[in-house]
Amino acid sequence: MKKSHFIRNLLVRSAQVAIVAAFLFYSYFYSEKFVTSKLTAFLALPISSEIAQTNFKLSSLQDKKEELISSKVGFIEVNLSDMAVRLYQNGEIIKDYPILVKGKENDWGETPVGLFEVRGREREHYSSLGGVFMPYSLRFQGNYYIHGLPYYSDGSLTGADYSSGCINLKTADAKELFETVSVNVPVLVLEGSSSENTNGTQKINLTAPKLTAQSYLVADLDNSQIFMAKEPQKIYPIAGVNKLLTGIAASELLRLSFDPNIIDKLYVNEKMLLPPGDTANLNLGEKFTFFDLYYPLLVGHSNDASEALALRFNRNYLSILKTRALSLGMSNTTVIDSYGGENGNFSTSEDLFYLIRYLFNNRLWMLNISKGQIYKNFGKSKFTQIENKNLYSEDPNFVGGFTEENSLGLSTSLFVFKFNLNGTERKIGIILIGSNDVLRDVQAARSYLDKIYF
Repeated sequence: MKKSHFIRNLLVRSAQVAIVAAFLFYSYFYSEKFVTSKLTAFLALPISSEIAQTNFKLSSLQDKKEELISSKVGFIEVNLSDMAVRLYQNGEIIKDYPILVKGKENDWGETPVGLFEVRGREREHYSSLGGVFMPYSLRFQGNYYIHGLPYYSDGSLTGADYSSGCINLKTADAKELFETVSVNVPVLVLEGSSSENTNGTQKINLTAPKLTAQSYLVADLDNSQIFMAKEPQKIYPIAGVNKLLTGIAASELLRLSFDPNIIDKLYVNEKMLLPPGDTANLNLGEKFTFFDLYYPLLVGHSNDASEALALRFNRNYLSILKTRALSLGMSNTTVIDSYGGENGNFSTSEDLFYLIRYLFNNRLWMLNISKGQIYKNFGKSKFTQIENKNLYSEDPNFVGGFTEENSLGLSTSLFVFKFNLNGTERKIGIILIGSNDVLRDVQAARSYLDKIYF
């Protein structure tokens, strides 16, 4: 009896030890941290679906230039890199004028790029922004002109080495161009050359990681090298992106000046507060500078701030936003409001890449604001304590971007991150449409780039 009792107790003790050991083993190896890390690593692994890069190519304004030349349509090329204005007819350059002054780079007044047209002609335009006369002015976008050397009322030249975004030619050259072209002539403003656009591009097969996004595109902002793509030309509903177009248009149509005497302001009215949602400190009847509204627009994703800016530059602002989108190559984008509401706004990953590429190259200050940078040029802001909704404001490799979620929990995201390629810093755009887990999708894409390309 004693022997059997001893054996039974031994078996019970052994079972108890085994259970405790199993529990400790499970607790250690299957902790939340362990499972999360293993799951993240697993989801970041590439799947077998491959897309050949030759099946899809990002376009550029250089491609648009070739189209215009091939069609033999007359147009004006403003090449900011070559510092030259060229007049084309029948596919040939007939005039070539040196640019003396252009907009200051990375400034609110940087010369916009895109495909525009001559919208107005004035032999002598007076600029209230600069307080100067601009001879033989051709307006091509908002407050931006091609003109001769500006001068004050006493006839003296300004002598500035950069403008508020206008293109300055020798006055004799501006006169000749003015007398040659008419309204509606295309004006193509671009930077770089066709050879620069493909610099560093490799012919590779793309193995896409498994992301939750319905459509995505990851590519180099400098040379259009495509790293990952899924249905980049398929049209999907988007959320919030219209705010970026509104910000771009407002920067080109409204006056942003360092001179406190000529900074334009707006008073908030009832129409500006009609969009869904509320914005702290944006109240009926209050006065704000245009620039101050960029903080709630880009950091807090305020619908009201977007509507306020849009209504201030034109009651029929939708036609302006649509035209500006087309000028950037966003031919598959539909906008029905200023702020990117729940229904009716559509785009593609390709189009949104062109949008973020423009922001990086020509409106970098908007991306700086999106990651939390505060500018003090326009005085103290009322919106410096806004929670940043762009997810990566504390990431040192985050250049800037935007993300917004719809009521279904699907996000539209446009981000720029820094990567190091053989000692060279590269800026990579990550576009997601219809993502139900932005953080995971971006992490998978960044891990993929780190392991495969960088």
